[in-house]
Amino acid sequence: MVNAAPKRVSILGSTGSVGDSTIDLIERDPNAYKVVALTANSNWSKLAEQAKRLRPEMVALS
Repeated sequence: MVNAAPKRVSILGSTGSVGDSTIDLIERDPNAYKVVALTANSNWSKLAEQAKRLRPEMVALS
């Protein structure tokens, strides 16, 4: 079987409960996904921690 390229994922609202759950799933199979963008409304410290772990191409804070 040929390994497919990782799926590129953007996580909107990454610091919320749904974003946390999504990141948890992605981190369980890191070869299957590439996080390309993270966004958050105001929790800049949590967003920065997520960005350090996931190394996305883009990060946005409103």
